[in-house]
Amino acid sequence: MSQGSAAAGEAVEWSGEVTWREVAGLREELFDRMDARPDGVSLDVRQVTVIDRTGLALLIGANHRARSIGRPLTLVAADGPVTSALSAGCVLPDFTIALVPGTAGSLVDGDPGQSGERPPAARPSSAEERSSGPTVDSGAVDAVVPSARPELGPGSWAAALDRYLDALWQGEHSTATAVALTLLQQGAPPERIINDLLARAQTIIGREWHEGRWSIAGEHLATAITESVLHDLSRAATNDPDTPVLGSRGQTAVVCGEREWHTLPALMATTVLRLRGVHVTYVAPSLPAEDLVEYLLHDGPTVVAVTCSSAINLVGAWRSISALRAGGMTIVCAGRGFGTDGRWGWALGADQWAPDIIRGADRILTAIDSRPHPPRAPLARTGIAQEIHFLRREHDQLLLDAVRAASTARPSLVQTDAAHRATRDRIEAILDIVASAAIVGDPAVATEHVTWLETGFRARSQPLDWAAAGFAAVLEVLPSDLVNTRAMTLTGLAACGRLPLPPEETHDGWVPPGSRHA
Repeated sequence: MSQGSAAAGEAVEWSGEVTWREVAGLREELFDRMDARPDGVSLDVRQVTVIDRTGLALLIGANHRARSIGRPLTLVAADGPVTSALSAGCVLPDFTIALVPGTAGSLVDGDPGQSGERPPAARPSSAEERSSGPTVDSGAVDAVVPSARPELGPGSWAAALDRYLDALWQGEHSTATAVALTLLQQGAPPERIINDLLARAQTIIGREWHEGRWSIAGEHLATAITESVLHDLSRAATNDPDTPVLGSRGQTAVVCGEREWHTLPALMATTVLRLRGVHVTYVAPSLPAEDLVEYLLHDGPTVVAVTCSSAINLVGAWRSISALRAGGMTIVCAGRGFGTDGRWGWALGADQWAPDIIRGADRILTAIDSRPHPPRAPLARTGIAQEIHFLRREHDQLLLDAVRAASTARPSLVQTDAAHRATRDRIEAILDIVASAAIVGDPAVATEHVTWLETGFRARSQPLDWAAAGFAAVLEVLPSDLVNTRAMTLTGLAACGRLPLPPEETHDGWVPPGSRHA
């Protein structure tokens, strides 16, 4: 924890309860102030009486954002619920805090019952009960050095993944850190800890949220914890004398494609490459394709990894890849958004596919040692590219018209403000997904999105025909000359209502602690 001034930047004050009910409004106000004040913002939390896990996740996320945009966030705090929550999560040292007298309140686990979200499992009463493995003091992270022990077996990795998921479920930052650093101390390669523990856990959590078993607040908190664990693991592994000198293995860049806002996968890849001795330029989140290539042309890398977490963002990835091709760069695509075998990345003009973080690092190193590509044209047929340009230009109007069409056909889709926002978001995603399907020329992009939508609806006991209503509304507003995009929309519409029954077990062997049977 560093000391700050209570007068630093513009002051924002929180008071009373900071729980799942209030965080949306608080987040919008705080982030708007941060964007408007280059000198930073002071957040006065002395009058906060109650803070739950959702409020804690907002604080952690705001602090990460403040650091990423270079605009300091200073907490004006007393010894109360906020500092207690940050201390319990072992993230207090990450904050700049001005400690002054104030009003103390209480820390609660939250009351998500009215939101329809499942409450977190009850917290154990002692550190010994919280963790089945050793606890590592966050202040001693620098001292962790891998030992020369035999390679860990599959059972050890599976047990570690279970403990790590348990820690994320319960919001236990210190326990999650201990799991990762204990593996490092036992001789596990740091890049495998990142790939097989941290990345694997995030994949499971994403699916658990989509299938209705993990709240959105819990997912955000888990992501914040994993990002912090990644930082601690990197710091500890860097102290290993066998770690290559940074820059000794060449130079690359890891970037999020245009409209890609999930930064953690790119940060994991960056960490693995740096531990291998590669100088990495990390550009995340989304940056317009033209600005990206202009920046990288001055920076110098000839090999660039582009991440894409969802097929919804394939058009943005295509724009980024096309700009990089024009700049004479070799592109390695990575992320689930490019398909399970990378075929959509190749269709967009990428040169290599990274099935996971470790093999992606291997291929980037090989590309660094290879001859650079000359400048190349975008990889897309002229007709389809023209459709994509039209969809981008007319996006807002098409979205407005499609929402209006859906509400006319199904008034229940917009009967409340929340329902209207959800319908708008779903239809915007459908507009993006049919454009993505058109740009790669693969109907599976659209049909897989239908399955994803209907799985989420079924998990939340919502009507499955909402997916068909969305695709029908988009089809209604698309001009007739957008032949490829309309064909993909028709394909998606035809796939609606065919969701198979779920398998009996979808947890990969892990279930939340509170759901286990003795």
